[in-house]
Amino acid sequence: MVRVVLVGWSDGDWKLYRQPQWMAEVRRDPTASTLPRRHFDLEESAFQQALKAWDREGAGSSLQLALEFLGRLGGVEALRS
Repeated sequence: MVRVVLVGWSDGDWKLYRQPQWMAEVRRDPTASTLPRRHFDLEESAFQQALKAWDREGAGSSLQLALEFLGRLGGVEALRS
């Protein structure tokens, strides 16, 4: 299981990162920490599948499509308590 971060760079540009990749982005550009984001737990194989199909499936073109795509792959959102 890996923790992934779904980040909205704009309304039509949602990207998926492993948690450590996202932290590296924030260190590189601290203003990125203000972007909307959601955290998910996802099996490693599903994450690899997501990376391969993300652009082809148009998953990053909206938050709704990204959430549906991650749901189909078994992603479980990590909600704050």
